[in-house]
Amino acid sequence: MADDVIEKPNSTETFIDKLASDDNAGAGEAFKDAMRGKVGDALDASRKDYASNLFNAARDVMTGQQAPEAAEPHSDPKPEVAEPFTATASKDEVQQAFQQDNKEGE
Repeated sequence: MADDVIEKPNSTETFIDKLASDDNAGAGEAFKDAMRGKVGDALDASRKDYASNLFNAARDVMTGQQAPEAAEPHSDPKPEVAEPFTATASKDEVQQAFQQDNKEGE
């Protein structure tokens, strides 16, 4: 059964063979194929690693095996809040003061 398996040509070997036969255009394509394969394999490995870490961390937090990371403290201190203003004047006093201001402006 091992004889039925068709091996895919190694893109690095293809690149070297094309260079040796002075087929620069073919060598360029073989080089691109080799780079695509290597970068693709590295990306796939990174994706698998990231997904594994992501779901393992979530599982650990959900099962209580690992405490969730604390939030970073805020960089700026909170401003102090002044005493809230409480109005002690009656409605008539406010209207009287408003009318006096209007008379002075005329």
